[in-house]
Amino acid sequence: MGDTKHASWMGSEYLHQLNGMSSEASPVRAIFLAHRVAASGRLWMTQGVNIRSIDFREGAIVGCSGFTSLLEDGAGDRSWSVDDWAQAFADSGTPEVDCLCSVGVALCRDAIAVEDAGDWMVNFVSAQSGTDDGSGDGIDTWDVLRQAIVDVVSDDDVRIWLEGVATSGVETIEPSDAPAERWALPDSTQRLFSVASNISSVGALFVEVGAGGWSDLAQLWRLGMIQARTDPNVEEPQVEPPPLEPDPVASSPSPPNDPAPPPDPTPPPAAARPASSRKRRPAAEGSSTEGPSRKRDDTAGKKRRKRKRDPRIVAIMRAPYENPSTMEATLREAYDLLTRMRPEVIFRIRKSDDLDLEKIERRYLDACSRYHPDRYRGADQGVQSLAEGCFTAVSDAFHRLKVDEYQHELRIRLVEKETGKRVVTDKTRVAAKVEFAKADVLFKQKRYEAAYELASRAAEGDPDRWQYQFLKWRTAYRTGAAGVDEVRNEIGALSGMNSIEKGSALYTVGEMYMREGQEKKAFELFRQTLTLDDKNVGARRRLRLKGRREQEASERETTGLFGGLFQRRKR
Repeated sequence: MGDTKHASWMGSEYLHQLNGMSSEASPVRAIFLAHRVAASGRLWMTQGVNIRSIDFREGAIVGCSGFTSLLEDGAGDRSWSVDDWAQAFADSGTPEVDCLCSVGVALCRDAIAVEDAGDWMVNFVSAQSGTDDGSGDGIDTWDVLRQAIVDVVSDDDVRIWLEGVATSGVETIEPSDAPAERWALPDSTQRLFSVASNISSVGALFVEVGAGGWSDLAQLWRLGMIQARTDPNVEEPQVEPPPLEPDPVASSPSPPNDPAPPPDPTPPPAAARPASSRKRRPAAEGSSTEGPSRKRDDTAGKKRRKRKRDPRIVAIMRAPYENPSTMEATLREAYDLLTRMRPEVIFRIRKSDDLDLEKIERRYLDACSRYHPDRYRGADQGVQSLAEGCFTAVSDAFHRLKVDEYQHELRIRLVEKETGKRVVTDKTRVAAKVEFAKADVLFKQKRYEAAYELASRAAEGDPDRWQYQFLKWRTAYRTGAAGVDEVRNEIGALSGMNSIEKGSALYTVGEMYMREGQEKKAFELFRQTLTLDDKNVGARRRLRLKGRREQEASERETTGLFGGLFQRRKR
């Protein structure tokens, strides 16, 4: 949502800082605010390559661009001005005196649709005077905006909204940045606004609206003059208060700036918490405000330590237009970085979840709003060129990121970084085959360190091939990276072998045990080998030699025993 917190909606300075998604940076409220403060400038509404704008001069609508379907039964061109659209309305049968008004209503209807969509980027670029396309004094913004709301917002839409805020209650906000005569509400709407200012119960508001007041409530809602209660210190009453003893909170007006409750006797330092969260509940009776609470504050302070940000990201996240004295230097630094950085760095994609298209588009639109050429129309040519270069670089990065092949490879890299394992693809399988062949040659040459590195990469690139895992653990044993017991467990767990291959693998591990001097375990594996493959030459030879040695040892023991007896008899 950009850097602006959309909460106050008051004053021209707020309008000029407006920047965010249309779900929060309401284009309808922006039009209303532009009218109230008699603003001059351009309201941008952007969604990818779809860019629309409405121009204002002293609060009146004087121009537009990017609209193609303001007429219900015909299409227009993106370059059409207000006068072009007025002529199109005249050609369709609209009385000439009403053509400009019809264009204004259509523009405001489109703004309502953008707000309901919620995924457009909205920002306002101020100017000394709005773009004048020959529409004379312009279109009365206030009249066409209210008419568009009445035409588009249905009674059911308002009911659904009102039911949704039943738990929080409602509050009214009366604009204080312009005299009331500039935005004079119709009598019925003003009456409903006055009543809503004195109640907080949604049920009471339902009763007051009745059957015919929904269009009045629709205007107040979409213009931001009535909204869900945001003051956390005022709660919606659970039951209706007695008639003779009304709840002072429910029966009194609820202006935006309600007085705060008495502060806690020992509040934390003002700098430690934002202004909106400085209010604390009073300490419970008998509890201490020292000791444990202070310890919790210290712990919270430790948790609030921020990770050091990448200076490149900090540089491209700056808004150059905010500081004219450093504008050119900031743009030049951003241009140098944007033309060299990869798309995933520009849009801060650090994990696979960040590849969500909606999230990327929000960041793209946010970047476009920082470098949009219209923000730098009053600057010198060098600044304008740098801004245009930054804008183009951001657009190029966005379109490159949307290419399926690039996004597929990026997702693989991110998953590998998160899991620490290689993602298996056709490409990795081909590479693994080559790495296995090289590792096998190196193993036969007794270059075990290099063989182990290549065999490990081959096993990661194609873990379904048992041959790659087998070679990996053989080289791991030779390099000392794994003990023989670990090798036996890993090789024993391999799948995909037939009985002959399994027997050969067990024989190999048995030879490792022989090298370690663990003959009991070795001959146990040799016997297992013969149960799987009775023709295994190595295992048969080992067991035959063992049997021969045992026989010779037995004969020597027998001969030595009887020879001693005969010697005793001769004596």
